[in-house]
Amino acid sequence: MNAPDRYERFVVPQGTKKVSYERDTKIINAASFTIEREDHTIGNILRMQLHKDPNVLFAGYKLPHPLQYKIIARIHTTSQSSPMQAYNQSINDLDKELDHLKSGFENQLPEICFSHNYAKHKHSSSSSPATSRLQDSGLIMVTSRIVVTDQYHYSWMLCYITIISKCSSSHLFHR
Repeated sequence: MNAPDRYERFVVPQGTKKVSYERDTKIINAASFTIEREDHTIGNILRMQLHKDPNVLFAGYKLPHPLQYKIIARIHTTSQSSPMQAYNQSINDLDKELDHLKSGFENQLPEICFSHNYAKHKHSSSSSPATSRLQDSGLIMVTSRIVVTDQYHYSWMLCYITIISKCSSSHLFHR
């Protein structure tokens, strides 16, 4: 079969840097970051976070080819900041947001799923008080019911959020 193995999408080959940095020689305060084994998910999140920085003049990314598992992010900044500083700041800000989301999720999910009213709310169209608090805090927007049927799914969801958080904090790279 000609299809690449699935693990090639996320396992960085030995000897390959996760993130590499290349300064643009034609434009001052511009650079490209090649991020291995990532796709539009991380590319768009990174781009949107970079757009929040007032010192970033341009932030974009491209996926060179669907079978090449990497993105190339371009950053152009003002003279008050460098592309490296903007990149590191955006990764740190995203890491803080994920930690906030994870802690809010961990604090509220047991109350939502395992409260004494869980069975009553499981099949009703109204949301539980805990779900309303999550919506009010801006942590989630619920358009339909949240239903976690058992402890296995609860553990899986916590594991998934932990993996996302760990991946975002592993932004170390070599110059």
